[in-house]
Amino acid sequence: MLSFKGFLLLNEAKNVHLQHIEDNVLSAGVNGVRASINFLRSLRDMLSGDSKSKVNVTVKWDGSPAIWAGIDPETNKFFVGTKGVFSKAVPKRIYSEKDVDKFYSGELANKLKIAFRELSKLGIKNVIQGDMMFTSGDIQKTTINDEKLIIFQPNTIVYGVPVDSDLAKNIQKAKIGVVWHTSYSGGPTVNDMSASFDINVNKLKKTPNVWYQDASYKDVSGMATFTKAERTKLDSVLSNIGSKFAKLGSNILKELESNSQMRAFVVQHLNQKVRAGAFIGNTKSHVKDLQDWIKQKVENKPPKNLERKLSQIDDWFKIHKKNLVNMFKLMNEINTAKLIIIKKLGEVQGMSTFVKRGDGFDVVSPEGFVAVDKTSGNVVKLVDRLEFTKNNFNVQKNWDK
Repeated sequence: MLSFKGFLLLNEAKNVHLQHIEDNVLSAGVNGVRASINFLRSLRDMLSGDSKSKVNVTVKWDGSPAIWAGIDPETNKFFVGTKGVFSKAVPKRIYSEKDVDKFYSGELANKLKIAFRELSKLGIKNVIQGDMMFTSGDIQKTTINDEKLIIFQPNTIVYGVPVDSDLAKNIQKAKIGVVWHTSYSGGPTVNDMSASFDINVNKLKKTPNVWYQDASYKDVSGMATFTKAERTKLDSVLSNIGSKFAKLGSNILKELESNSQMRAFVVQHLNQKVRAGAFIGNTKSHVKDLQDWIKQKVENKPPKNLERKLSQIDDWFKIHKKNLVNMFKLMNEINTAKLIIIKKLGEVQGMSTFVKRGDGFDVVSPEGFVAVDKTSGNVVKLVDRLEFTKNNFNVQKNWDK
């Protein structure tokens, strides 16, 4: 098992934003690039068998809904709920099964009633957050690639477990399954609590009605070690990252740090490309496309001084074009290194993951991973953005007709 201890208490208890490792270049400038390089090196060391690696890794599970459960510090009562537990106007905290009907209906209401009834048996002392993976009616049996599996599909990804395994037997006994990933402590109210990725599920009581685990990355197969060829390939990419960072310098990074509007444009443009199924690709073309895209956005809501504004945009790109090209080259290399690491991490998971397409299933990687620097407490997510986007928008979900 790869340990998952000592994570930094996050200052923001709710809606913690996890940054894509390559986007650190845009969000945090020089320090962001250095943090990304340190993450990649530490992940390489971890996957090369170095027990002194500076990072811990957790798996991003594609569960739904997100669920909170525990003791309200104000009332000292047990509650469950979804994201509405933090609402300041009317917090949707469920203190009894009757409370469910005040806020929810349909299948979600049924699942939350099961959650309240069964999670109250775990002896939760503070508040913990996780992803609901299934309730008993969601479990099915099927054969995929000649292997008999039980499967469940909480959201986009279908999870499969060999029918004759102990894990499958435990899941089939359970009325609800949850993967816990965050704990909350402090007070004096739920909204004042602080979040931490340091969660110890071993302190929870055991009950056959609840299947649960934490989200820590586990090398259940003993294969989480790079081969010599894999290590050499990643070392080469990391060397390229270092060279491109040195060539880039700090001017464009400082410019984007100080120019929040332009930085927002760069991020929006990249996210739009990812949603369309592309990443940066050819960096010169990307910069030209970015320039045209920004000018189009301005023209869509033209200011009184439109011509002057468009001229200012062109002038900005004349000054920063070369550095922008180099910055995007750096981001491409960071993304390449990330994908090598994701591929290795995904090879050793104990639960198979698929997406449903028509009458069949395609094998895919887990949704992604989260890495935490044990020294600084910095957190980043490692996600194959193109695969996740393709799956999220194009696969058949369990509620599709």
